[in-house]
Amino acid sequence: MRNRLLSLTAALALALGAAGSASAGTLSENLDVSIQTYGICEFAITRHISVSGLYGLQNEYIGSDAGQLQVRCNPNITYTVEPGDGLYFGQNTDHPDKRAATGDMWGGLLAYSLQKGGSSGIPWGTGADAIFDYGNGDWQAHSFGVMAYDMNKLAGDTYTDQVVLTLTYF
Repeated sequence: MRNRLLSLTAALALALGAAGSASAGTLSENLDVSIQTYGICEFAITRHISVSGLYGLQNEYIGSDAGQLQVRCNPNITYTVEPGDGLYFGQNTDHPDKRAATGDMWGGLLAYSLQKGGSSGIPWGTGADAIFDYGNGDWQAHSFGVMAYDMNKLAGDTYTDQVVLTLTYF
């Protein structure tokens, strides 16, 4: 019986060894790689509008490239940047269709408008008046300015407003 058990164990070991050597080899399988990215945009106001030392008896003032924003979008993305109405839009009764800035010391509302391209005189607003461009993956600079109206009718003061800018991309 002991010989028979040894023979059975030897046969089993031989069979396992033979099976192991029969399964040796090289296998290959394809690895699929898929990387999904989203086309996005980002923007920053790199220079806010700050104009000082104006001669207050001027009727109108067109500022030079007073402000700047930068936009970066992936290629093939169209984008627009539109300014909101500000805090006091339409409250200057002489210019109900304009934004207004309020005086810090004396009050009063200074009517103004934003201009694309600095002092170009091209209105910057919504719809057709928005800044419109195409992304290329790099930062793209857009300058803007301000046009103030009827400064001669207000006291010397610092006039301020806050306008929300909206970047839309598609």
